[in-house]
Amino acid sequence: MPAGFISESWPASNRNDGRLQVGIPGRNKSESAAKQELVILSPFMDPQGAELMVELFSICRPEVRRVLIARPLAEPQCGNAFNPRAADFRRLNVSVIEYALPSSLPSGRETFHAKVVLADDSEFYVGSSNFMGSALERSFECGVFVRGETAKQMRSVLLAVQSVGKPIRNY
Repeated sequence: MPAGFISESWPASNRNDGRLQVGIPGRNKSESAAKQELVILSPFMDPQGAELMVELFSICRPEVRRVLIARPLAEPQCGNAFNPRAADFRRLNVSVIEYALPSSLPSGRETFHAKVVLADDSEFYVGSSNFMGSALERSFECGVFVRGETAKQMRSVLLAVQSVGKPIRNY
């Protein structure tokens, strides 16, 4: 079911500001909500998703720390979309962390499926939407936008992921 249909059919009485927000918070804004740090956790991306990430990172003020946590860039789930835009991520001074840990699982590793966009320790989006055209334009995705104390807890989780992930210095 297209997101536009959901937005148009959602009763106005159930909307905070008279409309249903569909998609990633912060999209279509001229300035990011992040004042100190913007962290994106995404296991999958395609060219449209990489473009959106560049857009989100680019609307941050210069002093904002930018972090992308992804699956290994040598793999197609992220690398095929990231690598052609690597110069944009470098220009924006994005720190890239790969998360894929060795494991005794049959696959031989542990990865992640969560999708999070965190602004400082004050607000975040978590939901089903991958940074892919199918999720951003054509699929009915579900997520929540959270503010307050819970954002501090999410930041702690993402700091833990960063501490065990592999920083990619020369991408």
